[in-house]
Amino acid sequence: LCLAAAKKTGVRARVLRVGQIVADTVHGVWNATEAIPLMMQSALTVGALPRLQESPSWTPVDVIAKAVTEISLSDAGSVVANVTNAKSFSWTDDLLPALREAGLQFDEVGPKEWVRRLRESSQDAVANPPIKLADFFASKYDKDTFGPSRTYETSVARTFSPSLDEAPVLDPLFVKTFVKQFQ
Repeated sequence: LCLAAAKKTGVRARVLRVGQIVADTVHGVWNATEAIPLMMQSALTVGALPRLQESPSWTPVDVIAKAVTEISLSDAGSVVANVTNAKSFSWTDDLLPALREAGLQFDEVGPKEWVRRLRESSQDAVANPPIKLADFFASKYDKDTFGPSRTYETSVARTFSPSLDEAPVLDPLFVKTFVKQFQ
């Protein structure tokens, strides 16, 4: 629709579809009320994290900000671009060990078991913030089969954004930074 309007009016339109935004690379600040930080906090409150067969592509907020600026100020014509990290990682094989390396102690359990433990944990949302999303987590993880992780075509965005093209993949130092923030 935007591209059709741009073609008809001559206005340059840029539709930027942003993926999963995570903590910034410098300070590790991440909205503590989002699902993923709450899930990671369950390592502290429930003593467990789920083994997920997911391959997330997280993009730090400062990289997103640079990418949006670079694409917006570029010489690109009217484009639709997926502004998300082209690099993914394994939740179980990469993130869980990095969380341990960052100092968290937790049991690795199956998704259904993690939901069960969460539901049976303290109902006090102040002491146990992840409990606020128990129903949401149950809708995603209290089942036996899971679909594949989604991937997005990012070549248009990466063409006009060097920052996005060079976006880092998850590494232990970055994980330590955001774990320190939520602790």
